Parts: sequence; C-alpha cells; structure tokens
Amino acid sequence: MDPSDHEVPPRGRRLQFSLATLILFVTIVALLVALWTTSQRWKKDAAELKRLRALVGELTISDPDKVHAIRVPTTGELKWQWRVYLPEGREFVLRLITGEVPRTGVPAHAYGVRSYLDRSGEFLLSANVEKDRRGTWVLAGSAPRWNFSHPLQNDEWARGGGWSFSEIELGKTISVEPGTPLVLVCVRVDEGGRTPEGPCDGLMIVIEEVNSK
Repeated sequence: MDPSDHEVPPRGRRLQFSLATLILFVTIVALLVALWTTSQRWKKDAAELKRLRALVGELTISDPDKVHAIRVPTTGELKWQWRVYLPEGREFVLRLITGEVPRTGVPAHAYGVRSYLDRSGEFLLSANVEKDRRGTWVLAGSAPRWNFSHPLQNDEWARGGGWSFSEIELGKTISVEPGTPLVLVCVRVDEGGRTPEGPCDGLMIVIEEVNSK
C-alpha cells in the first residue's frame, strides 16, 4: 500500500477550531465575572440604601399584614418619635401606661389611658415627658388626629431620678405578628440604684390590636 494513500488531518484546521473554542471560553468566563461583579455591586448598593433609609427613619415593610415601627432620631432626654405602619382593615389602640410598669410583658390593666388609632398605613408618632401649663409632669405627644397628655402616676422620677430603658433600636425596623402587642418604649424607674423585680414607676407606650384572635 502506498503510504501516500493515508490522509493526514490538516493541522491548520484543528488549530483553528481550538483557538475558536478558547476565545468562546474566555468570553463566557468574562461575562460570568462581569455578572458576578454587577450582582455584588447591586447587593452592596441595596444594603447601603437600606442603611440610609433606616438612619432617616424610613420603614422597611417586610409583610403588609404585620405592624411595623422604626425609631426616628430625636434630640433631648425622654423624647421619642417613631414611624409606624398599621395594616388596613384592622383596629388598633395606643396605650399610654404611666404607672405600675412590669419588668416583662404588657399588663392587661394598668394606670394610664388608651385611644383608638384612627389611621392605617404609615404615620409619625411622637411622645415625650414634660411639664404641662400647671407644672404637672405628663407623658405628652401626638398621633394622627390626636394629641395626648396624661399625668404620670408618680412624677418624682421625672425630676431627675434614675431609670432603665427598653426600646426599639434606633434605625431598625421591627415587626410583630397579628395580635401581638408592639412595645415602642418602656421606662422603669430604679429603686436605690437597682432595677426592681416587680411593677414600678415609669411609663410604657404600646400599640395593641383590638379584638385579635
């Protein structure tokens, strides 16, 4: 058999095919890297936007069926402001507890007042401890269509006594399941420099759902 009868695959064609494959592979890798870099940048930008929204008190609504709140920065002692979100189609009350504040939980009955929050969606709620025109220390503030002022059960602590706070972290949106009370702030007055075990002087501001099951 004549050796010339055996055909030898052209080398140039195999080299050309391999080069095209390499170019395609490099292109795909470059696209994947670009997509990954872009997605990381989007995640970083989204996290930064969320942080900036929180700093100025913008709510992040994770579930429209839940009550949401975020504490907004304020200046001064015993002054608060929150941005609140209430779901539509349900009734809520604002409870101002100004005496017999428990260590844990929300009391069914306590010295204070409650009022319907005639509003759904987002709104601002503010509160502070101050003296009224008669010189009485009160828990005052404002909610939609309602300004409130309620005297403290015992106002001696407001004159400069020690107390401990339990409140929503500044710039952090919190939410609660339907029917669960949302405690915006709880202030308990120390007794002899120590936090009492039982109910004591102080205040608590709570949003509660009415007729929840």
